[in-house]
Amino acid sequence: MMRIGLPAVLVLLLGSCGGGTVASRPMADLEPVAEDTRVFLFVRDEELPSCPWEVIGSIEAEDGWLERQTARDAVSEAVRRMGGEAVIADTREDRQVQVIRFLDPFSICDPRI
Repeated sequence: MMRIGLPAVLVLLLGSCGGGTVASRPMADLEPVAEDTRVFLFVRDEELPSCPWEVIGSIEAEDGWLERQTARDAVSEAVRRMGGEAVIADTREDRQVQVIRFLDPFSICDPRI
């Protein structure tokens, strides 16, 4: 009977989770936003938010993160933890994105209009 040590099992489990790996680089210490807050994606050469906003940090994700739901979820979770509401990428292939928050109360400003 073959025995596998605990570290090997943990490596196997973590490697099989398939969740996106992100590196967060906050520029400020802000309160996280609610888990159910919608996180917007803006691509600089397609559109920018119409509401006033500020950059609060950046996130680096793995290649192809937009094509995988688990990776998109991991980015959204990191954005919320930083206190952000959206990300801005230069292109859809970018691994590094800016995290922003809106300056107007969201209830009176729809960033997509």
